[in-house]
Amino acid sequence: MAPNCFVFALLVSVLVEECVPCSQPVSWAHQTVEQRAAMAHRIVYATDVRHLNIAQNHLGSSYSVQFDVRCVLKGAPFQSNPVTVADMGLIPHLCTAHVVKEGRTYFMFLMGSEEEVVTVHEVNYEIGVFEDHDGYREIFDREFGFYSRCLGMSATTVQVNTTTEPTQVTTTVQPTPARTATQHVQPNMTTQPDTTTVIAEVKGPVTSPVTSTATPRMASWGFIVAMATLIAVVWK
Repeated sequence: MAPNCFVFALLVSVLVEECVPCSQPVSWAHQTVEQRAAMAHRIVYATDVRHLNIAQNHLGSSYSVQFDVRCVLKGAPFQSNPVTVADMGLIPHLCTAHVVKEGRTYFMFLMGSEEEVVTVHEVNYEIGVFEDHDGYREIFDREFGFYSRCLGMSATTVQVNTTTEPTQVTTTVQPTPARTATQHVQPNMTTQPDTTTVIAEVKGPVTSPVTSTATPRMASWGFIVAMATLIAVVWK
């Protein structure tokens, strides 16, 4: 009975271990990428070349990945390249999932050596694989000089290249058509009103005063002559 009970207890412990999900320690607290990078064994900038040993499980698929290491930001360099990293993809007993795609480049925390097994270093039970975009580039450049060590350029050069082009377009191209348009439009708008007003001023004093004042003068002299004749007739 004793051996049977021992075997039964062993089987139960194995099944329970498989069913219990990953959980962080009671005192666990999230850490920033910079904090975890300070504790990582090795940090590399590498490209996914191909997937090996693909296996299916109830969560998805797990696999090993061959990475072309383009730059080592922290730790000793590898003796060979590409480097095979195990335990990638979706694995039930791990706290994090390291899903990567062929052809893409990543920043990675790694541990182990080529003589043994190289795996992702899950510092503080958090992810150790980061996609290659500007946000993470700035973090790893600030902490480890990513631009100079991996791309052969400085962060200042990258910022100048991204800010120079918009300045040239807005300052030299856009104002030129606006100034040319106003130079052609303004003379036409000011010349026509000036010609019209001059003609009105010339016609006004010449025609209207003559026609309006000549008629009253002729009417007044005729009235005076008629009244003088009437007075002379009556006086006789």
